[in-house]
Formats: sequence, C-alpha cells, structure tokens
Amino acid sequence: MPPTLSIVTRPFDWASLDRIDQASEAIVLSTAALGSFDERMLERLAERRALAVAVADGASLGGFALAAALACDWLALGAAVRLDLESDHAAASAAIIAGMTWRAPSAAFRLHVEGVTALNADEARSLDLADVIVPDGADPVQWAVDWIGGRSLVALNAGASLIRRRGDDALERAVFSLLFAAGEPRDGLRAFLEKRAARFENRIAAFS
Repeated sequence: MPPTLSIVTRPFDWASLDRIDQASEAIVLSTAALGSFDERMLERLAERRALAVAVADGASLGGFALAAALACDWLALGAAVRLDLESDHAAASAAIIAGMTWRAPSAAFRLHVEGVTALNADEARSLDLADVIVPDGADPVQWAVDWIGGRSLVALNAGASLIRRRGDDALERAVFSLLFAAGEPRDGLRAFLEKRAARFENRIAAFS
C-alpha cells in the first residue's frame, strides 16, 4: 500500500490522533484540528511516529493549539495570524515555551527576557518559530497538501524523525540504509538522471 498522508480538518480527540498516527506517514493539521489539543493530546503528539505539518490561519493562535503547532515538524502560518505566547493555563504556557525553545532556543530566551507576549506571522517566521508563510489567497490546508505533492513521505518522515531525536551518525546511517532498501533514493536518482520531476505515489486520507 502507498504511504498515507492524513489530512485533519475538523476537531478530533486523543483516540483519533492515535489511530491516524499509527496509519500514516504524514499528518496535516488544520487550525480546527489544532484547537482540539489539550495536555494529553499534546503528549501523544510528542510521541508520534508520523511527520506532522501544522497549517494555521485566522486571527490568532494560542494556548494548547499554539503549543501543538510549535511541536509539529513543519509549521505554515497564514499572513494574518497572531501568536499569543502567554496563556491563562499554566501547562499550556509551559508547552508553548518548550515548543519555542525546541524550534529556536536563542529567540525563545530573548522573547522571554524581553517579556514579549505576541508575535505576528512575519515576526515568527523571521525568528524561525514558523517555517513558512502561506501565500495570500491560498487555502492553507490545500497549499500544504500541494507542497507535499509527490514527494516521498517515507523520506520526509525519516528526516523529520532524525531531527526530533537529534540522532547520532549511527542512527542516521541506519535510517538512510532503510530508505535505500525501500528504493526511495533510487527512484529520486532515476528521475534526476532522466531529467524529470520525481513523483512518489501517496495515498490521501481525509479526516474531515
């Protein structure tokens, strides 16, 4: 069966997150999906096996939703989104700080010292707290799905896993040996030699 990209566009729960993670190589989480997160779901997200991509739009993102977005492997923000870095919920505030520190330690420290409580999307991107700004007029979820496109979900997930675990050289060699055994780099190399774009077959599963 081809690798699975799961798209979550509505609120869901811990059991659904667990099921989707086990069945997918990559998961796209919309703003509505991010709004489902609580402390328990955030802990499950931290233990995921799949690549996680958060795409947030709307006016603001805060609390556990922001903590979940920061904990994802890749974060795309709508241009109008404001990140609220403080929360009335102590656990959410701590999780936001943890996510910021994981993504950009120096920036997280400076923001904390300076007492910054909110950032716009451009500021978040410039500080490496977000990875990309979604182009104006684009649907964030569809844009992320199009970006993933025909890329190898297996290779993307393996790379993200190495980054999360800060793996040493032995772990990197083991993962890339697995990729070569699965034929992923070979297919990409063949496409390069044939001067065509590599297209990997992925299965799309919508949770909407």
